Amino acid sequence: MNSGGRSEGLRRGLEILQLFTDTDFEWGITEISNELGLHKSRVHRAVKTLEDVGFLRKNLKNRKYLLGLHAFELGSVASRRFNLMPEARPLMKKLVAKTKATVSIRIKDGDDMVVVECIESPDDLRVHSPQGARRAWDFGAGGKVFLAHLPPEQVKRMIGEYGLTRYTDRSITVATEYIDELKCVREKGYALSDGEHILGALSIAAPIRGTGGDVIAVLMVAMPTAGMESSEQSEFERLVVESADSLSSMLTNGVAASRAS
Repeated sequence: MNSGGRSEGLRRGLEILQLFTDTDFEWGITEISNELGLHKSRVHRAVKTLEDVGFLRKNLKNRKYLLGLHAFELGSVASRRFNLMPEARPLMKKLVAKTKATVSIRIKDGDDMVVVECIESPDDLRVHSPQGARRAWDFGAGGKVFLAHLPPEQVKRMIGEYGLTRYTDRSITVATEYIDELKCVREKGYALSDGEHILGALSIAAPIRGTGGDVIAVLMVAMPTAGMESSEQSEFERLVVESADSLSSMLTNGVAASRAS
């Protein structure tokens, strides 16, 4: 399809909807205009259309816009249908029971990650990772797993384009050190992030592979480090890798079985 067959108005509306995240949940016309580099009149028309059909609603106190009921309904349908496989959640529940951590599955979307499955820790003190949340490409152990299995030139392109974010004083912000870290992730088969992105929090991630061996998703656990023994961490690392391998086998076998039938 050439560019003449596409709707610029629809594209503009979708780009506006994509601005809304857990942290940036309210946007004004001027803010949207500046963010997308669009004239205010175009933004205003698009926003009013989205409001008319229920995808945006106005906060009457500050005149900014939030996601509307139809956006919630559409997201709810997507979350119920967008599961990696039916077997994932039972296995995730077992991992939560053993680790008392928040367990999530993330997929790559462009240069970001999206949480497509999540079961929160039962503990009062937990690391929150809501389903549907979008995370930056270099955030947490999950980002390391994805990057470790990308072509080196793509990793260098992303580091050069975005830079490495200093989330905490423990974040790796030197490109050569980060690339060395990715090499260790490939060799070990899993990634760690100990206070690098959230102080006092540990995340452990391992790859979920498809039929061709490519990394199609990441299984991750995240938990506070307070009171954790080194032996506990080693056990959690083993459990995450085993669980990710089990999900990879389920996925591969499920595809093979469907093809055979």
